[in-house]
Amino acid sequence: MNTVTAIMNRKKDMPMASLIDVVFLLLVYFMVTSSLVKKEADLSFKIPILGNPLEGHPVELCVELDDAGMVSVEGERFSGRDELFQRLELLKAVADASQNEVIVSVSPTDRTNHGAIVPVMDACAAAEIRDISFSTEL
Repeated sequence: MNTVTAIMNRKKDMPMASLIDVVFLLLVYFMVTSSLVKKEADLSFKIPILGNPLEGHPVELCVELDDAGMVSVEGERFSGRDELFQRLELLKAVADASQNEVIVSVSPTDRTNHGAIVPVMDACAAAEIRDISFSTEL
């Protein structure tokens, strides 16, 4: 009985040095494997105080041509080259006032005659619009 009591009363020592080493290694492991995430408050951004909010954004215009060669701009149909020229010239003036460029996208159908595209290009040239792109339906 004396030996059982002696064993129970014996002070149990834990090696603290190795325990501290393990904790330190775990701390280093989690620091190395974690990823740094920027919070929204840390992101830098600029708020424009003065100036035009549309400045720097190009004005895009879609000119569509149907099978018969009728021109429509943003859903509005034009019967002649002069009406189209006036619309493009107005758009160019608005874009120049806001210091933006104008981009015209011409979208003919597969059956549109190539001769119907030439007046659209002439109207763009008369309005001094130089950025013209062509898109096709596949």
